[in-house]
Amino acid sequence: ITLDKFTNARFSGNKKMLPAKSLIITFDDGHAGNYKLLDIFKEYSVTPTIYICSQIVDSDTHFWFIPPEKRNGRAALNKEEIEQMKSHVDFQSHTQNHAILTKCTEHESTSEICKSKSDLYEMINIEITHFAYPQSQFSDRDERTVKSCGYSTARSVECGYNDVYTNPFDLRAFCVDDNASINQLSAQISWFYPFVRFLLKGDFKRLHLPF
Repeated sequence: ITLDKFTNARFSGNKKMLPAKSLIITFDDGHAGNYKLLDIFKEYSVTPTIYICSQIVDSDTHFWFIPPEKRNGRAALNKEEIEQMKSHVDFQSHTQNHAILTKCTEHESTSEICKSKSDLYEMINIEITHFAYPQSQFSDRDERTVKSCGYSTARSVECGYNDVYTNPFDLRAFCVDDNASINQLSAQISWFYPFVRFLLKGDFKRLHLPF
């Protein structure tokens, strides 16, 4: 399903709006290679959400976390590719520069969160209502900023499920490898995977299981 379909169910509190075993597909960063997936999205009528960094897409800027020796060619999608994809992809915000918000000052954090929203609206003329925290690093301050900037949801990469009771500004996810098979995907999104993961970490406070 689309992220907006989940959001509508979440804010209405109506579980019946969600099909059984619903799955939302999201990508972080807006890497240039995402463009190659467009034909697959069309073939299977899938509308994923791609969270993009407004000052990295359509530029020659590289992501800071990619080592210099591995920087080969353009790192992110350009405006032309985004325009071709936007009828099949839900583009949303991932800060301006993939900033680690917990390492930012309050002013820097606010700029990264709020200006990325306006940047993207100006670039692709799409309402930006969803946000993803880079590397899942955020504080209560950053969550408040996301709310005040007018976003409807924010997603981390904390392992777990979402339902109509989930905090919409701390949505959970399952990180799946790019080359994962269908069987691997099925295993990773089963309840057993997050249970074992959090059992090993010894942290049950943030464990979201589907029961």
